[in-house]
Amino acid sequence: MSNSNLFIDNEVHIWIGNLQTIPCLSKAKSRMHILNNDEISSLFDYPFIKQRNIFLLSRVMLRDILSFYLKISPENVRFSKNEYGKPFILNESKESIYFNLSHSNNCVALAISNTSSVGIDIEYFNRDIEINSIIDYYFSKKEKKYLSYFDETQKKHNFYKMWTLKEAYIKSRGIGLSEEIIKNLDFYIKRDQFDKLYFIEQHYSAHLSYITKSILDSYKISIITYHHPFNYKFLTWGDIKSNLPHHLL
Repeated sequence: MSNSNLFIDNEVHIWIGNLQTIPCLSKAKSRMHILNNDEISSLFDYPFIKQRNIFLLSRVMLRDILSFYLKISPENVRFSKNEYGKPFILNESKESIYFNLSHSNNCVALAISNTSSVGIDIEYFNRDIEINSIIDYYFSKKEKKYLSYFDETQKKHNFYKMWTLKEAYIKSRGIGLSEEIIKNLDFYIKRDQFDKLYFIEQHYSAHLSYITKSILDSYKISIITYHHPFNYKFLTWGDIKSNLPHHLL
């Protein structure tokens, strides 16, 4: 089966892994052998157990899922990075596979596309952070004005919507997160909708399509791709195990 048979109508697949699901963590620990030496070294660089667990889950999940699309064993998936650190697949494939990974608190989110670059960002909604200082420093005048219309609860909701979109856009471009870029990335608001993106390189905005969703009660997630429009499908890491060929289990 080719990669294109796994996607329907410019579909983006969004895979979710959750550390709070005990089988998910135990499964990741049991499959640590599929990681390479650099990944193992990075794993033990983290000083705290939770950080190690989320890194382990993200890497095992990434290899497992990409192997499903590439039709190879998880340990044989090879990666490289661009000059800004965005990873891409080195393995040869009949069709392109684009991916992007994000994690926050107990959750890992992975976006997969076979048509264009994709960016994803997930944020834990109940983090104890001072959003007003972030808004003052990183958001445009129009964005600040828009957010000022809401009470604190709705303001926080829309802050995470806008922040995840900013990060997803930057990750889709693979250009690295910097203060200059994120300050110049402006969301135009009409009728409570994010109608278009504006950036220094304005011509990119015409080709973007995106969604923003609330998931698992306390997470906000945004996905941006360069296909307009696009469909999306949410999947959990557990879904893949019943579909994998026997030799990849």
